[in-house]
Amino acid sequence: MDTLVAIKTNAVTYVVSVAAAVVVSILTGALLITVVLAAAVSIPLASRTNPGAVIGVIVMVVALFTLWYAFSGAFMLSFTALALYAGAGGQKSTIPETMHEGFVRMKRVVVAGILVVAVALWPLIATIAAGFALYNSGGAAATPWPFLIGIAAIIWLYIALLRYALAPYVALFEPDVPVMKVLSRSKQLMLKGGQWFVVKGIGLIFLVSILLGMVSGSQLRVQSGSSNLVVNVVSIVITILANGSLVLLYRNRKMVRG
Repeated sequence: MDTLVAIKTNAVTYVVSVAAAVVVSILTGALLITVVLAAAVSIPLASRTNPGAVIGVIVMVVALFTLWYAFSGAFMLSFTALALYAGAGGQKSTIPETMHEGFVRMKRVVVAGILVVAVALWPLIATIAAGFALYNSGGAAATPWPFLIGIAAIIWLYIALLRYALAPYVALFEPDVPVMKVLSRSKQLMLKGGQWFVVKGIGLIFLVSILLGMVSGSQLRVQSGSSNLVVNVVSIVITILANGSLVLLYRNRKMVRG
């Protein structure tokens, strides 16, 4: 309910911000796919089974994904979060001032997004690349370490995403915090209740997705591409509420943790 109140306070600014962010995400995502496909096609057929070439493509794809995730996420977050944060405090925000502040602070948010992805995802990518190289050298079958390290990297991925969930918001709303310290600041804010709140939110989204799948007859993995109007509307509402909840979580944790 708090999220809906915050949206209502700056409804026009919020809707415009979401629309602009969606357009930017689609365009940059299409550019990313084009670059990846062009790179894949350019690899000679004889080299596509070469471990070095495969690892190189994996690293390039993840690097591009990191940049796209950071940029498109920063665009969405910078504008919508500013409107929501102001609305949560009962303040009106205009489209021009929200856009101006969003562009001014977006560089910090991009860097924060890159840091989160790098810390959370890259250990897993490094493990996959190392395991692939070891497998092709014939040493993977002789040791369980690649599998065990891979499990540890997956566990760390989830821990890191929980621990650093507020890093982009720190970068946006706390310009005095050096951008290289937004991860530690997020960790501080998430201690003693913050991470558990996110876990409960993820669990609720998962439960709603299951119920939605039962009602619509669609599987979880295809709901995002469903042509069912109800599924799409509920998915949009979930996304809006999830983003709003993180803004309000940051606001609450900042008041509680200082």
